[in-house]
Amino acid sequence: MITFFLFSVFLLFFPVSAQAGAESAPSEKAGCINERMETGEMIDLSGKWQFFYGAFLSANQMNGLQKSQKTYIDVPSNWKGFIYDGEKLPAFGIATYYLKIVPGRNETLKNHGFGIYIGSVAYAYELFINDKLVKHVGHVTESKEGFKAMYSPGSTTFTSNSDTINIVLHVSNFFYPHYSGISRRCYFGNDTQINLLSLKESIYSMFILSILLIFLIIQVIFSRINPQEKSHKYIAWICLAFFVKFAFDSNITVLNLFRNADFGLLYRFWMMTLICTPVLFALAKTRYPAEINKTVLTVVNISYFLIFIFIAFFPLQVVFSYIRSILFLTFLCVLYLLYVFILTIIKKRVHSVVNALSFMIMIATFINDLVFATNQSSFWFISQIGVCIYMMTQSALEFLDYSKSYHNVIELSHELTDINNGLLEIVETKTEHLQTANDELFKINKQQKFLISILSTDLTYIFKKIKTFSTILIKSHNSLDLYCQDLSKIRTASEKGAQIVGNVIDWTYSQTPYNPDKKTITDLSSLVGDLKQFFFDQFENKRIKLQTDIDNNFIFSCDVSHLNIILRNLISNAIKFSYIGSKIEIKNMEEDGKAIIEVTDHGICIPPDKLSTIFNSDKSKKRLGTSGEKGSGIGLLIVNELVKINNGTITCTSEIGIGTTFSIHFNQ
Repeated sequence: MITFFLFSVFLLFFPVSAQAGAESAPSEKAGCINERMETGEMIDLSGKWQFFYGAFLSANQMNGLQKSQKTYIDVPSNWKGFIYDGEKLPAFGIATYYLKIVPGRNETLKNHGFGIYIGSVAYAYELFINDKLVKHVGHVTESKEGFKAMYSPGSTTFTSNSDTINIVLHVSNFFYPHYSGISRRCYFGNDTQINLLSLKESIYSMFILSILLIFLIIQVIFSRINPQEKSHKYIAWICLAFFVKFAFDSNITVLNLFRNADFGLLYRFWMMTLICTPVLFALAKTRYPAEINKTVLTVVNISYFLIFIFIAFFPLQVVFSYIRSILFLTFLCVLYLLYVFILTIIKKRVHSVVNALSFMIMIATFINDLVFATNQSSFWFISQIGVCIYMMTQSALEFLDYSKSYHNVIELSHELTDINNGLLEIVETKTEHLQTANDELFKINKQQKFLISILSTDLTYIFKKIKTFSTILIKSHNSLDLYCQDLSKIRTASEKGAQIVGNVIDWTYSQTPYNPDKKTITDLSSLVGDLKQFFFDQFENKRIKLQTDIDNNFIFSCDVSHLNIILRNLISNAIKFSYIGSKIEIKNMEEDGKAIIEVTDHGICIPPDKLSTIFNSDKSKKRLGTSGEKGSGIGLLIVNELVKINNGTITCTSEIGIGTTFSIHFNQ
């Protein structure tokens, strides 16, 4: 909107009419302008110029023609189709334009500099003032050989002491088959006014090109920020197409930078701006997808792709022969887009009225340039204004949609924030409830552990008493006595019962969701000593010797009760599978920051195919000990679970003839 305001102010204070500050001087007779000029005045040279087709003549030669030979043509106009000597002229050929100006005898203008502005001549010319060459555009020749077309509107200044100024234009066209001659208004005045006119044109053209360039950059940036929104890309392509077009046909044409370039190649680039038509369809499709017929869109895309190939690679004269057909197709596309915009207005689509109006304004300015190009009040095309209005409208609508989307995003963000805050409150409430439940569960588990400890102690004590008394009674009687045999059965049953109770209690420990009470183990030797006393009878019965190599300096963290269960099960397992009279070794060490405890027996080894399943109760089969001892099958499973609970690892190695070693690794 700021750009639109600046553009409006620019048009208000910088009128595009070339007649600002000047009056068009009426001719007293055809081919001559006779008027007393005042300082600061500028004359519009539109009107009847003397015209001669087929040769380049000088001012004297044009004056010397007989009256019947003198022909006059309107300037600006197209000489193609002009009746000359009773025949219609072709576009190709050469011609001479002549105009005599008598500015009057104003002393303030004597020896004063003059200037002349030539709008556009198709397609090469030489300008002579009083038989002196002052300007040339392109390469003027009398035949196609050596001819070079060029487009370069502009002004030139000169000085003259003569009361009469003879203007002669030698024009040749062997390039474009549809238009020849002076195609834009020409102006005459003092050098200051003419230079000011040229400067105004340049500023106007720069302003238009700057607006298109700014919109192009903005749309490219937005297309990078939001690549999903394709309309930014389409508007950028349209801006680029019209920027190229106006850069070629404006007063500051880039052709001035490439005077030695092939004009035909540059002209192809200029004509390729027609390819923006399918881009206009694509832009309309993004805004109103339901109104644009897919078949029509496909036909337009294919047609203009073929047109692009046609313009790019076919000979220019062939292209020129079909240029009116291409323009007619473009006109049909414009009519269809107008139909679409009218349909959107009827259906009350968003921004439909603004879109339709801006598009119609742009099309109206192009129609003006095509139909009234040789007789318009402005000194240049007004389609630039139409394009800028359309681009500003499209950009403004994009920014409006973006601002609405941004506003919706902000509102949605606030809603999500409120929802999130509500969820946080719910989560906090649920967390408090869960924490309370967890505290209750911890208390229950603690009570459960306490009860299990009491049960374990009491039952173990009872079974030990039964075992002790039965042992005493057996030793005090004859072993062959039936009574002693019954006592032996009682002792065996008590040992089995104590083992089962111990395993069940140990398993309950391992499955209880309880955080281990980790402590730093600094006296492993005392713990091993207590276990040696616990298994004293079993060591005695199988005459097994326990060897320990414990260094209490190798400290580590572990729950003491868990460590007791782990070592008790490993020692029990070692006794079970040790031969009578063998030994069991318990030692500790330190390696790679880990405290390692090893329990080794020299009894029955574990087969290699069973090593991977010894800690799995489902896959591990129960085995009898060396004295026929039976086991529950869950001892090693309990050991594995408790080691994991204390963040440790356990491994097993076994070799025939050497024995089996269980290694426990704890963090120090």
